[in-house]
Amino acid sequence: MADTNMQPEQSRESRSPLDTWNDPGLLATYLRKTKEPSGDRGVDPQSIRARAAYLRRRIEDLERVRSQLEPARLGLVDTELASARFKHKIALWLMFPINQLPPEILALIFHFVLNSSDGPHQAVWHRLVITWVCRYWRDVAINDKLFWNIIWFRDRPPYTRSLAWVDRAGSALLEIRIDEMKRRAGETEDPPKLTREQVNAVMDALLAKVSTLRTLVMVVHTRPAALAVLEKFRAAGQPVSLERFEIHRSGPPNESPSVVTPATHPDEGREHIVLFNGDAPRLKWLVINGVGIDWRQSPIANLTTIDLRRLSSPCCPPLDRWLDILQACPSLYRLALDAAGPKLQPDSDAISRPPVDLLNLRDLFIGDASVLYAKYIFTYMTTPALTCLTLLNLWNDDFGPLFDLLVGRFPNLRILALYHIQVARIDIHLNSLARFFDSIPRLQYLKLSRAAQLIGESLLENPREHRRGRIHYTDTKREVLCPELRWMTVHFQEVALVKTVLRRRRELGAPFQKVYYLPANPQYTKEAMEELATFLEDGVHRIPDNFAQTNEEKVVHREMLKAGKLDIVPLYDDVW
Repeated sequence: MADTNMQPEQSRESRSPLDTWNDPGLLATYLRKTKEPSGDRGVDPQSIRARAAYLRRRIEDLERVRSQLEPARLGLVDTELASARFKHKIALWLMFPINQLPPEILALIFHFVLNSSDGPHQAVWHRLVITWVCRYWRDVAINDKLFWNIIWFRDRPPYTRSLAWVDRAGSALLEIRIDEMKRRAGETEDPPKLTREQVNAVMDALLAKVSTLRTLVMVVHTRPAALAVLEKFRAAGQPVSLERFEIHRSGPPNESPSVVTPATHPDEGREHIVLFNGDAPRLKWLVINGVGIDWRQSPIANLTTIDLRRLSSPCCPPLDRWLDILQACPSLYRLALDAAGPKLQPDSDAISRPPVDLLNLRDLFIGDASVLYAKYIFTYMTTPALTCLTLLNLWNDDFGPLFDLLVGRFPNLRILALYHIQVARIDIHLNSLARFFDSIPRLQYLKLSRAAQLIGESLLENPREHRRGRIHYTDTKREVLCPELRWMTVHFQEVALVKTVLRRRRELGAPFQKVYYLPANPQYTKEAMEELATFLEDGVHRIPDNFAQTNEEKVVHREMLKAGKLDIVPLYDDVW
Protein backbone atom coordinates (compact mmCIF):
# COMPACT_ATOMS: atom_id res chain seq x y z
CA MET A 1 0.00 0.00 0.00
CA ALA A 2 1.34 3.39 -0.95
CA ASP A 3 1.73 6.13 1.60
CA THR A 4 2.38 9.83 1.56
CA ASN A 5 5.71 9.63 3.41
CA MET A 6 4.13 11.86 6.07
CA GLN A 7 4.79 9.39 8.86
CA PRO A 8 7.87 9.09 11.04
CA GLU A 9 10.21 6.58 9.45
CA GLN A 10 13.86 6.05 8.70
CA SER A 11 14.78 8.20 5.69
CA ARG A 12 16.09 6.62 2.51
CA GLU A 13 19.34 8.58 2.86
CA SER A 14 20.10 7.05 6.26
CA ARG A 15 19.64 3.45 5.09
CA SER A 16 22.70 1.43 4.15
CA PRO A 17 22.76 -0.20 0.69
CA LEU A 18 23.15 -3.50 2.54
CA ASP A 19 19.63 -2.97 3.92
CA THR A 20 18.09 -2.78 0.44
CA TRP A 21 19.93 -5.13 -1.94
CA ASN A 22 17.57 -8.02 -1.14
CA ASP A 23 14.43 -5.86 -1.10
CA PRO A 24 11.55 -7.46 -3.08
CA GLY A 25 10.65 -4.07 -4.54
CA LEU A 26 14.14 -3.64 -6.00
CA LEU A 27 14.00 -7.11 -7.49
CA ALA A 28 10.53 -6.46 -8.95
CA THR A 29 11.80 -3.26 -10.58
CA TYR A 30 14.75 -5.12 -12.11
CA LEU A 31 12.53 -7.86 -13.51
CA ARG A 32 10.09 -5.34 -15.00
CA LYS A 33 12.92 -3.65 -16.89
CA THR A 34 14.52 -6.89 -18.06
CA LYS A 35 13.64 -8.08 -21.55
CA GLU A 36 11.87 -11.40 -21.90
CA PRO A 37 14.23 -14.23 -22.90
CA SER A 38 14.08 -15.24 -26.54
CA GLY A 39 15.88 -17.36 -29.08
CA ASP A 40 17.82 -14.30 -30.25
CA ARG A 41 19.23 -13.73 -26.78
CA GLY A 42 20.60 -17.10 -25.78
CA VAL A 43 22.06 -17.73 -22.34
CA ASP A 44 25.43 -19.47 -22.07
CA PRO A 45 25.36 -21.59 -18.87
CA GLN A 46 29.16 -21.82 -18.70
CA SER A 47 29.50 -18.04 -18.90
CA ILE A 48 26.93 -17.56 -16.14
CA ARG A 49 28.69 -20.08 -13.88
CA ALA A 50 31.97 -18.26 -14.38
CA ARG A 51 30.34 -14.93 -13.58
CA ALA A 52 28.74 -16.35 -10.43
CA ALA A 53 32.12 -17.67 -9.26
CA TYR A 54 33.74 -14.28 -9.90
CA LEU A 55 30.99 -12.47 -7.96
CA ARG A 56 31.34 -14.92 -5.07
CA ARG A 57 35.07 -14.11 -4.81
CA ARG A 58 34.30 -10.40 -5.14
CA ILE A 59 31.82 -10.60 -2.25
CA GLU A 60 34.36 -12.39 -0.06
CA ASP A 61 37.02 -9.75 -0.80
CA LEU A 62 34.65 -6.87 -0.05
CA GLU A 63 33.48 -8.47 3.19
CA ARG A 64 37.11 -8.88 4.25
CA VAL A 65 37.87 -5.22 3.51
CA ARG A 66 34.69 -4.09 5.24
CA SER A 67 35.58 -5.91 8.45
CA GLN A 68 38.79 -3.86 8.68
CA LEU A 69 37.22 -0.41 8.17
CA GLU A 70 35.71 2.01 10.63
CA PRO A 71 31.92 2.61 10.32
CA ALA A 72 32.41 6.13 8.98
CA ARG A 73 34.32 4.81 5.95
CA LEU A 74 31.93 2.02 4.91
CA GLY A 75 29.82 3.94 2.38
CA LEU A 76 31.57 3.06 -0.90
CA VAL A 77 32.37 -0.50 0.19
CA ASP A 78 28.75 -1.11 1.22
CA THR A 79 27.54 0.11 -2.15
CA GLU A 80 29.92 -2.23 -4.01
CA LEU A 81 29.06 -5.14 -1.71
CA ALA A 82 25.31 -4.66 -2.13
CA SER A 83 25.71 -4.52 -5.92
CA ALA A 84 27.80 -7.70 -5.95
CA ARG A 85 25.32 -9.56 -3.77
CA PHE A 86 22.41 -8.54 -5.99
CA LYS A 87 24.20 -9.58 -9.20
CA HIS A 88 25.25 -12.87 -7.61
CA LYS A 89 21.65 -13.62 -6.68
CA ILE A 90 20.51 -13.03 -10.27
CA ALA A 91 23.32 -15.23 -11.59
CA LEU A 92 22.30 -18.07 -9.27
CA TRP A 93 18.75 -17.79 -10.53
CA LEU A 94 19.88 -17.92 -14.16
CA MET A 95 22.03 -21.02 -13.64
CA PHE A 96 19.49 -22.92 -11.54
CA PRO A 97 18.62 -26.19 -13.39
CA ILE A 98 14.87 -25.80 -13.03
CA ASN A 99 14.07 -28.18 -15.88
CA GLN A 100 15.83 -30.97 -14.01
CA LEU A 101 13.22 -30.81 -11.26
CA PRO A 102 10.65 -33.62 -11.12
CA PRO A 103 7.31 -32.69 -12.70
CA GLU A 104 5.50 -32.67 -9.36
CA ILE A 105 7.99 -30.15 -7.89
CA LEU A 106 7.81 -27.93 -10.96
CA ALA A 107 4.00 -28.10 -10.80
CA LEU A 108 4.15 -26.96 -7.18
CA ILE A 109 6.23 -23.95 -8.24
CA PHE A 110 3.63 -23.13 -10.89
CA HIS A 111 0.98 -23.16 -8.18
CA PHE A 112 3.01 -20.68 -6.14
CA VAL A 113 3.10 -18.41 -9.19
CA LEU A 114 -0.69 -18.59 -9.61
CA ASN A 115 -1.31 -18.01 -5.92
CA SER A 116 0.84 -14.88 -5.99
CA SER A 117 -1.15 -13.34 -8.86
CA ASP A 118 -2.54 -9.86 -8.25
CA GLY A 119 -6.07 -10.71 -9.27
CA PRO A 120 -7.70 -12.94 -11.88
CA HIS A 121 -6.41 -10.98 -14.89
CA GLN A 122 -2.82 -11.69 -13.93
CA ALA A 123 -3.64 -15.31 -13.09
CA VAL A 124 -4.91 -15.81 -16.65
CA TRP A 125 -1.75 -14.23 -18.03
CA HIS A 126 0.48 -16.36 -15.80
CA ARG A 127 -1.16 -19.55 -17.07
CA LEU A 128 -0.62 -18.52 -20.68
CA VAL A 129 3.00 -17.45 -20.20
CA ILE A 130 3.95 -20.62 -18.33
CA THR A 131 2.66 -22.78 -21.19
CA TRP A 132 4.64 -20.70 -23.70
CA VAL A 133 8.10 -21.09 -22.10
CA CYS A 134 9.05 -24.53 -23.42
CA ARG A 135 7.58 -27.92 -24.26
CA TYR A 136 8.48 -29.37 -20.85
CA TRP A 137 6.71 -26.59 -18.95
CA ARG A 138 3.71 -26.87 -21.22
CA ASP A 139 3.45 -30.62 -20.68
CA VAL A 140 3.74 -30.24 -16.89
CA ALA A 141 1.11 -27.49 -16.79
CA ILE A 142 -1.41 -29.16 -19.08
CA ASN A 143 -1.17 -32.46 -17.21
CA ASP A 144 -1.68 -30.76 -13.83
CA LYS A 145 -5.44 -30.65 -13.31
CA LEU A 146 -5.20 -28.27 -10.34
CA PHE A 147 -3.40 -25.74 -12.53
CA TRP A 148 -6.64 -25.15 -14.47
CA ASN A 149 -9.45 -25.58 -11.96
CA ILE A 150 -9.82 -21.90 -10.94
CA ILE A 151 -11.06 -20.08 -14.04
CA TRP A 152 -12.32 -16.55 -14.58
CA PHE A 153 -13.78 -16.50 -18.10
CA ARG A 154 -12.10 -13.52 -19.78
CA ASP A 155 -12.68 -14.52 -23.43
CA ARG A 156 -15.99 -14.12 -25.25
CA PRO A 157 -18.74 -16.53 -26.24
CA PRO A 158 -18.50 -19.34 -27.12
CA TYR A 159 -15.64 -19.24 -24.53
CA THR A 160 -13.38 -21.59 -26.47
CA ARG A 161 -10.27 -20.93 -24.38
CA SER A 162 -11.97 -21.02 -20.97
CA LEU A 163 -13.89 -24.20 -21.75
CA ALA A 164 -10.64 -25.81 -22.90
CA TRP A 165 -9.27 -25.02 -19.46
CA VAL A 166 -12.35 -26.62 -17.91
CA ASP A 167 -11.55 -29.78 -19.87
CA ARG A 168 -7.92 -29.68 -18.73
CA ALA A 169 -9.09 -29.55 -15.11
CA GLY A 170 -10.36 -33.10 -15.51
CA SER A 171 -11.93 -34.34 -12.29
CA ALA A 172 -10.52 -31.53 -10.12
CA LEU A 173 -13.03 -29.38 -8.25
CA LEU A 174 -13.92 -26.36 -10.39
CA GLU A 175 -14.12 -22.73 -9.31
CA ILE A 176 -15.68 -20.65 -12.08
CA ARG A 177 -16.54 -16.99 -12.59
CA ILE A 178 -18.29 -15.66 -15.70
CA ASP A 179 -18.92 -11.93 -16.19
CA GLU A 180 -20.57 -9.82 -18.80
CA MET A 181 -18.14 -9.09 -21.61
CA LYS A 182 -16.00 -5.99 -21.22
CA ARG A 183 -14.84 -3.45 -23.79
CA ARG A 184 -11.36 -4.24 -25.08
CA ALA A 185 -8.57 -1.81 -25.87
CA GLY A 186 -9.38 0.06 -29.07
CA GLU A 187 -13.11 -0.67 -28.92
CA THR A 188 -15.45 2.31 -28.65
CA GLU A 189 -18.57 0.47 -27.49
CA ASP A 190 -19.37 -2.22 -24.98
CA PRO A 191 -20.05 -5.64 -26.52
CA PRO A 192 -23.61 -7.01 -26.47
CA LYS A 193 -24.93 -8.38 -23.20
CA LEU A 194 -25.03 -12.12 -22.72
CA THR A 195 -28.18 -13.66 -24.13
CA ARG A 196 -30.23 -16.52 -22.74
CA GLU A 197 -28.94 -18.73 -25.57
CA GLN A 198 -25.30 -17.95 -24.81
CA VAL A 199 -25.83 -18.61 -21.11
CA ASN A 200 -27.59 -21.88 -21.92
CA ALA A 201 -24.64 -23.02 -24.02
CA VAL A 202 -21.97 -22.28 -21.43
CA MET A 203 -24.08 -23.74 -18.61
CA ASP A 204 -24.53 -26.96 -20.59
CA ALA A 205 -20.75 -27.25 -20.85
CA LEU A 206 -20.18 -26.53 -17.16
CA LEU A 207 -22.97 -28.70 -15.83
CA ALA A 208 -21.60 -31.69 -17.70
CA LYS A 209 -19.24 -31.60 -14.71
CA VAL A 210 -21.86 -30.62 -12.15
CA SER A 211 -20.50 -33.10 -9.60
CA THR A 212 -17.09 -31.33 -9.57
CA LEU A 213 -18.38 -27.76 -9.52
CA ARG A 214 -17.37 -26.18 -6.18
CA THR A 215 -17.77 -22.45 -6.94
CA LEU A 216 -19.87 -20.67 -9.55
CA VAL A 217 -20.10 -16.88 -9.76
CA MET A 218 -22.31 -15.64 -12.62
CA VAL A 219 -22.69 -11.94 -13.47
CA VAL A 220 -25.24 -11.21 -16.21
CA HIS A 221 -27.21 -8.12 -17.14
CA THR A 222 -30.68 -9.27 -18.07
CA ARG A 223 -33.34 -11.18 -16.21
CA PRO A 224 -33.68 -13.87 -18.97
CA ALA A 225 -29.96 -14.58 -18.75
CA ALA A 226 -30.12 -14.86 -14.95
CA LEU A 227 -33.14 -17.15 -15.12
CA ALA A 228 -31.31 -19.33 -17.64
CA VAL A 229 -28.64 -20.03 -15.00
CA LEU A 230 -31.25 -21.07 -12.43
CA GLU A 231 -33.24 -23.13 -14.92
CA LYS A 232 -30.18 -25.06 -16.09
CA PHE A 233 -29.24 -25.89 -12.51
CA ARG A 234 -32.77 -27.06 -11.81
CA ALA A 235 -32.53 -29.58 -14.66
CA ALA A 236 -28.97 -30.73 -13.88
CA GLY A 237 -27.87 -33.49 -11.57
CA GLN A 238 -27.16 -33.01 -7.88
CA PRO A 239 -24.36 -30.45 -7.29
CA VAL A 240 -22.73 -32.60 -4.62
CA SER A 241 -19.56 -30.45 -4.42
CA LEU A 242 -21.09 -26.97 -4.75
CA GLU A 243 -20.07 -24.77 -1.81
CA ARG A 244 -20.37 -21.28 -3.23
CA PHE A 245 -23.01 -19.94 -5.60
CA GLU A 246 -23.47 -16.33 -6.70
CA ILE A 247 -25.97 -15.07 -9.26
CA HIS A 248 -25.81 -11.36 -10.08
CA ARG A 249 -28.21 -9.55 -12.40
CA SER A 250 -26.50 -6.23 -13.01
CA GLY A 251 -29.44 -4.60 -14.81
CA PRO A 252 -31.54 -1.89 -13.12
CA PRO A 253 -33.42 -3.00 -9.99
CA ASN A 254 -37.10 -2.62 -9.33
CA GLU A 255 -38.82 -1.21 -6.25
CA SER A 256 -37.15 -1.33 -2.85
CA PRO A 257 -37.94 -4.06 -0.31
CA SER A 258 -38.49 -1.25 2.18
CA VAL A 259 -41.94 -0.80 0.70
CA VAL A 260 -44.64 -2.25 2.94
CA THR A 261 -46.10 -5.33 1.26
CA PRO A 262 -49.23 -7.09 2.52
CA ALA A 263 -48.73 -10.62 3.80
CA THR A 264 -49.28 -13.19 1.09
CA HIS A 265 -50.11 -16.85 0.84
CA PRO A 266 -47.38 -19.23 2.06
CA ASP A 267 -47.07 -20.66 -1.44
CA GLU A 268 -46.35 -17.24 -2.96
CA GLY A 269 -42.88 -18.21 -4.18
CA ARG A 270 -43.92 -21.01 -6.54
CA GLU A 271 -43.63 -18.72 -9.57
CA HIS A 272 -39.90 -18.45 -8.89
CA ILE A 273 -37.30 -21.14 -9.48
CA VAL A 274 -36.15 -23.54 -6.78
CA LEU A 275 -32.37 -23.44 -6.40
CA PHE A 276 -30.62 -26.64 -7.51
CA ASN A 277 -33.94 -28.46 -7.62
CA GLY A 278 -33.99 -28.30 -3.83
CA ASP A 279 -30.75 -30.16 -3.15
CA ALA A 280 -27.26 -28.75 -2.59
CA PRO A 281 -25.83 -30.65 0.39
CA ARG A 282 -22.52 -28.77 0.71
CA LEU A 283 -23.68 -25.22 -0.05
CA LYS A 284 -22.14 -22.69 2.37
CA TRP A 285 -21.99 -19.39 0.50
CA LEU A 286 -25.02 -17.89 -1.27
CA VAL A 287 -25.31 -14.54 -3.06
CA ILE A 288 -28.58 -13.55 -4.76
CA ASN A 289 -28.47 -10.21 -6.57
CA GLY A 290 -31.39 -8.83 -8.56
CA VAL A 291 -33.27 -12.04 -9.26
CA GLY A 292 -35.98 -13.86 -7.33
CA ILE A 293 -35.94 -17.48 -6.22
CA ASP A 294 -38.40 -19.80 -4.52
CA TRP A 295 -37.45 -19.09 -0.93
CA ARG A 296 -39.63 -21.77 0.61
CA GLN A 297 -38.37 -24.72 -1.42
CA SER A 298 -34.75 -23.72 -2.00
CA PRO A 299 -32.09 -25.51 0.12
CA ILE A 300 -31.00 -22.64 2.36
CA ALA A 301 -29.56 -24.12 5.54
CA ASN A 302 -26.19 -24.47 7.26
CA LEU A 303 -24.77 -21.50 5.33
CA THR A 304 -21.86 -19.40 6.55
CA THR A 305 -22.45 -16.50 4.12
CA ILE A 306 -25.78 -15.03 3.00
CA ASP A 307 -25.62 -12.00 0.71
CA LEU A 308 -28.84 -10.55 -0.74
CA ARG A 309 -28.83 -7.48 -3.00
CA ARG A 310 -31.26 -5.38 -4.99
CA LEU A 311 -34.37 -7.51 -4.59
CA SER A 312 -37.76 -6.01 -5.31
CA SER A 313 -40.38 -6.57 -2.65
CA PRO A 314 -42.09 -9.51 -4.45
CA CYS A 315 -38.69 -11.22 -4.72
CA CYS A 316 -37.84 -10.95 -1.01
CA PRO A 317 -38.40 -13.84 1.41
CA PRO A 318 -41.47 -13.62 3.67
CA LEU A 319 -40.60 -12.80 7.26
CA ASP A 320 -41.50 -16.21 8.65
CA ARG A 321 -39.35 -17.97 6.03
CA TRP A 322 -36.53 -15.50 6.65
CA LEU A 323 -36.50 -16.33 10.35
CA ASP A 324 -36.54 -20.03 9.51
CA ILE A 325 -33.50 -19.52 7.27
CA LEU A 326 -31.56 -17.71 10.00
CA GLN A 327 -32.39 -20.41 12.52
CA ALA A 328 -31.25 -23.06 10.04
CA CYS A 329 -27.83 -21.37 9.72
CA PRO A 330 -26.34 -21.50 13.25
CA SER A 331 -22.80 -21.03 11.89
CA LEU A 332 -23.66 -17.94 9.85
CA TYR A 333 -20.51 -15.80 9.69
CA ARG A 334 -21.35 -13.06 7.19
CA LEU A 335 -24.72 -11.49 6.42
CA ALA A 336 -25.16 -8.76 3.81
CA LEU A 337 -28.49 -7.12 2.99
CA ASP A 338 -28.16 -4.39 0.35
CA ALA A 339 -31.59 -3.14 -0.75
CA ALA A 340 -32.83 -6.60 0.15
CA GLY A 341 -33.99 -8.67 3.08
CA PRO A 342 -37.19 -10.01 4.63
CA LYS A 343 -40.39 -8.67 3.17
CA LEU A 344 -41.65 -5.69 5.15
CA GLN A 345 -45.15 -6.36 6.45
CA PRO A 346 -47.74 -4.07 8.04
CA ASP A 347 -47.86 -4.01 11.84
CA SER A 348 -51.15 -5.88 11.73
CA ASP A 349 -49.40 -8.84 10.07
CA ALA A 350 -46.27 -8.80 12.22
CA ILE A 351 -45.06 -12.16 13.47
CA SER A 352 -44.85 -12.63 17.22
CA ARG A 353 -41.59 -14.58 17.15
CA PRO A 354 -38.51 -13.83 19.23
CA PRO A 355 -35.39 -12.60 17.45
CA VAL A 356 -33.00 -15.23 16.14
CA ASP A 357 -29.73 -15.46 18.07
CA LEU A 358 -26.93 -15.37 15.49
CA LEU A 359 -24.20 -16.32 17.93
CA ASN A 360 -21.47 -16.83 15.30
CA LEU A 361 -22.18 -13.81 13.08
CA ARG A 362 -18.99 -11.73 12.78
CA ASP A 363 -19.61 -9.57 9.70
CA LEU A 364 -22.83 -7.64 8.97
CA PHE A 365 -23.64 -5.27 6.08
CA ILE A 366 -26.87 -3.27 5.84
CA GLY A 367 -27.35 -0.92 2.88
CA ASP A 368 -29.96 1.11 1.00
CA ALA A 369 -32.73 0.83 3.57
CA SER A 370 -35.21 3.22 5.13
CA VAL A 371 -34.94 3.83 8.87
CA LEU A 372 -38.12 1.82 9.35
CA TYR A 373 -36.75 -1.12 7.37
CA ALA A 374 -33.33 -1.03 9.03
CA LYS A 375 -34.97 -1.18 12.47
CA TYR A 376 -37.22 -3.96 11.19
CA ILE A 377 -34.16 -6.05 10.22
CA PHE A 378 -32.42 -5.59 13.56
CA THR A 379 -35.59 -6.31 15.53
CA TYR A 380 -35.58 -9.95 14.49
CA MET A 381 -31.96 -10.89 15.24
CA THR A 382 -29.30 -10.58 17.93
CA THR A 383 -25.59 -10.60 17.09
CA PRO A 384 -23.51 -10.58 20.29
CA ALA A 385 -20.29 -11.74 18.58
CA LEU A 386 -20.43 -9.19 15.75
CA THR A 387 -16.97 -7.83 14.99
CA CYS A 388 -17.45 -5.81 11.78
CA LEU A 389 -20.52 -3.68 10.98
CA THR A 390 -21.07 -1.72 7.76
CA LEU A 391 -23.98 0.68 7.27
CA LEU A 392 -24.24 2.13 3.75
CA ASN A 393 -26.54 4.58 1.98
CA LEU A 394 -28.85 5.27 4.90
CA TRP A 395 -29.41 8.67 3.40
CA ASN A 396 -33.07 9.22 2.63
CA ASP A 397 -34.22 9.73 6.21
CA ASP A 398 -33.10 10.73 9.68
CA PHE A 399 -31.33 7.63 11.00
CA GLY A 400 -30.76 8.90 14.51
CA PRO A 401 -33.44 6.54 15.91
CA LEU A 402 -31.58 3.56 14.44
CA PHE A 403 -28.52 4.23 16.59
CA ASP A 404 -30.74 4.40 19.66
CA LEU A 405 -31.97 0.89 18.80
CA LEU A 406 -28.41 -0.39 18.33
CA VAL A 407 -27.17 0.64 21.79
CA GLY A 408 -25.77 -2.38 23.63
CA ARG A 409 -26.12 -4.85 20.75
CA PHE A 410 -22.48 -5.19 19.68
CA PRO A 411 -20.16 -5.46 22.71
CA ASN A 412 -17.40 -7.09 20.61
CA LEU A 413 -17.48 -4.71 17.63
CA ARG A 414 -13.99 -3.79 16.38
CA ILE A 415 -14.59 -2.36 12.88
CA LEU A 416 -17.38 0.11 12.12
CA ALA A 417 -17.97 1.52 8.62
CA LEU A 418 -20.50 4.33 8.21
CA TYR A 419 -20.98 5.41 4.58
CA HIS A 420 -23.54 8.00 3.49
CA ILE A 421 -25.40 8.17 6.80
CA GLN A 422 -27.85 10.99 7.54
CA VAL A 423 -28.53 12.00 11.15
CA ALA A 424 -30.37 15.17 12.12
CA ARG A 425 -28.40 17.56 14.30
CA ILE A 426 -30.48 17.48 17.48
CA ASP A 427 -29.58 16.76 21.10
CA ILE A 428 -31.50 13.50 21.34
CA HIS A 429 -29.48 12.04 18.47
CA LEU A 430 -26.20 13.22 20.01
CA ASN A 431 -27.22 11.34 23.14
CA SER A 432 -28.10 8.22 21.12
CA LEU A 433 -24.81 8.29 19.22
CA ALA A 434 -22.77 8.82 22.39
CA ARG A 435 -24.55 5.92 24.08
CA PHE A 436 -24.03 3.77 20.98
CA PHE A 437 -20.28 4.44 20.94
CA ASP A 438 -20.16 3.89 24.70
CA SER A 439 -21.64 0.42 24.13
CA ILE A 440 -18.86 -0.63 21.70
CA PRO A 441 -15.76 -0.16 23.89
CA ARG A 442 -13.64 -2.58 21.81
CA LEU A 443 -13.93 -0.51 18.62
CA GLN A 444 -10.51 -0.19 16.98
CA TYR A 445 -11.21 0.89 13.40
CA LEU A 446 -13.63 3.53 12.10
CA LYS A 447 -14.40 4.07 8.40
CA LEU A 448 -16.29 7.18 7.30
CA SER A 449 -17.60 8.58 4.03
CA ARG A 450 -20.19 11.35 3.86
CA ALA A 451 -21.30 10.48 7.36
CA ALA A 452 -23.27 13.09 9.29
CA GLN A 453 -21.07 15.55 11.16
CA LEU A 454 -22.84 14.69 14.39
CA ILE A 455 -21.39 11.17 14.18
CA GLY A 456 -17.83 12.44 14.35
CA GLU A 457 -18.62 15.00 17.01
CA SER A 458 -20.28 12.40 19.22
CA LEU A 459 -16.94 10.59 19.55
CA LEU A 460 -15.70 13.58 21.53
CA GLU A 461 -18.46 13.45 24.14
CA ASN A 462 -17.99 12.56 27.80
CA PRO A 463 -19.77 9.20 28.15
CA ARG A 464 -20.66 9.94 31.78
CA GLU A 465 -22.97 12.71 30.62
CA HIS A 466 -25.03 10.35 28.48
CA ARG A 467 -25.33 7.17 30.52
CA ARG A 468 -28.77 6.45 31.84
CA GLY A 469 -29.64 5.69 35.44
CA ARG A 470 -28.11 6.95 38.63
CA ILE A 471 -24.40 6.16 38.54
CA HIS A 472 -22.15 7.26 41.39
CA TYR A 473 -18.56 7.95 40.31
CA THR A 474 -15.81 8.00 42.93
CA ASP A 475 -13.44 10.01 40.75
CA THR A 476 -13.55 12.96 38.39
CA LYS A 477 -11.62 11.28 35.59
CA ARG A 478 -12.58 12.40 32.08
CA GLU A 479 -13.56 9.23 30.25
CA VAL A 480 -13.41 8.86 26.47
CA LEU A 481 -15.63 6.91 24.15
CA CYS A 482 -14.11 3.88 22.41
CA PRO A 483 -10.74 4.03 24.22
CA GLU A 484 -9.20 1.38 21.91
CA LEU A 485 -10.01 3.32 18.70
CA ARG A 486 -6.72 3.76 16.83
CA TRP A 487 -7.29 3.67 13.07
CA MET A 488 -9.55 5.50 10.65
CA THR A 489 -10.25 5.37 6.92
CA VAL A 490 -11.92 8.37 5.30
CA HIS A 491 -13.23 8.47 1.74
CA PHE A 492 -15.37 11.54 1.03
CA GLN A 493 -15.56 12.82 4.58
CA GLU A 494 -15.15 16.53 5.29
CA VAL A 495 -11.53 17.19 6.13
CA ALA A 496 -12.50 19.79 8.76
CA LEU A 497 -14.44 17.19 10.74
CA VAL A 498 -11.60 14.68 10.50
CA LYS A 499 -9.15 17.29 11.74
CA THR A 500 -11.38 18.19 14.69
CA VAL A 501 -11.81 14.56 15.72
CA LEU A 502 -8.08 13.83 15.50
CA ARG A 503 -7.08 16.94 17.41
CA ARG A 504 -9.63 16.55 20.20
CA ARG A 505 -9.00 12.82 20.63
CA ARG A 506 -5.33 13.55 21.09
CA GLU A 507 -6.14 16.24 23.66
CA LEU A 508 -8.36 13.73 25.50
CA GLY A 509 -5.49 11.25 25.75
CA ALA A 510 -6.90 8.79 23.19
CA PRO A 511 -5.06 9.70 19.97
CA PHE A 512 -5.50 7.98 16.65
CA GLN A 513 -2.45 6.11 15.44
CA LYS A 514 -3.00 6.19 11.70
CA VAL A 515 -5.46 7.53 9.10
CA TYR A 516 -5.99 6.16 5.60
CA TYR A 517 -7.55 8.38 2.96
CA LEU A 518 -8.86 8.21 -0.59
CA PRO A 519 -6.86 10.50 -2.93
CA ALA A 520 -9.94 10.95 -5.15
CA ASN A 521 -11.40 13.33 -2.57
CA PRO A 522 -10.37 16.83 -3.75
CA GLN A 523 -10.39 18.07 -0.13
CA TYR A 524 -7.49 15.78 0.70
CA THR A 525 -4.72 18.01 -0.57
CA LYS A 526 -1.10 17.53 0.34
CA GLU A 527 -1.28 20.44 2.76
CA ALA A 528 -4.41 19.09 4.44
CA MET A 529 -2.87 15.65 4.85
CA GLU A 530 0.32 17.10 6.27
CA GLU A 531 -1.75 18.92 8.88
CA LEU A 532 -3.66 15.76 9.78
CA ALA A 533 -0.37 13.89 10.14
CA THR A 534 0.65 16.20 12.99
CA PHE A 535 -2.09 14.67 15.16
CA LEU A 536 -1.10 11.06 14.46
CA GLU A 537 1.55 8.66 15.65
CA ASP A 538 2.06 6.92 12.28
CA GLY A 539 0.83 9.57 9.85
CA VAL A 540 -1.59 9.41 6.93
CA HIS A 541 -1.57 6.82 4.16
CA ARG A 542 -3.27 6.55 0.79
CA ILE A 543 -5.59 3.72 -0.19
CA PRO A 544 -6.05 2.94 -3.90
CA ASP A 545 -9.84 2.53 -3.91
CA ASN A 546 -12.96 2.33 -1.77
CA PHE A 547 -12.73 -1.41 -1.31
CA ALA A 548 -9.07 -1.82 -0.39
CA GLN A 549 -8.46 -3.42 2.99
CA THR A 550 -5.67 -1.97 5.10
CA ASN A 551 -3.19 -4.15 6.94
CA GLU A 552 -4.93 -3.40 10.24
CA GLU A 553 -8.28 -4.51 8.81
CA LYS A 554 -6.75 -7.69 7.45
CA VAL A 555 -5.45 -8.59 10.89
CA VAL A 556 -8.91 -8.18 12.42
CA HIS A 557 -10.57 -10.16 9.63
CA ARG A 558 -8.09 -13.01 10.06
CA GLU A 559 -8.90 -13.07 13.76
CA MET A 560 -12.61 -13.03 12.89
CA LEU A 561 -12.20 -16.06 10.64
CA LYS A 562 -10.26 -17.85 13.35
CA ALA A 563 -12.94 -17.08 15.92
CA GLY A 564 -15.56 -18.37 13.50
CA LYS A 565 -13.45 -21.50 12.86
CA LEU A 566 -13.22 -20.61 9.18
CA ASP A 567 -9.53 -19.69 9.03
CA ILE A 568 -8.63 -23.05 7.49
CA VAL A 569 -11.62 -23.18 5.14
CA PRO A 570 -10.41 -22.65 1.51
CA LEU A 571 -13.73 -21.02 0.66
CA TYR A 572 -12.66 -17.91 2.58
CA ASP A 573 -9.17 -17.66 1.10
CA ASP A 574 -10.47 -15.52 -1.76
CA VAL A 575 -13.74 -13.60 -2.19
CA TRP A 576 -13.34 -12.70 -5.89
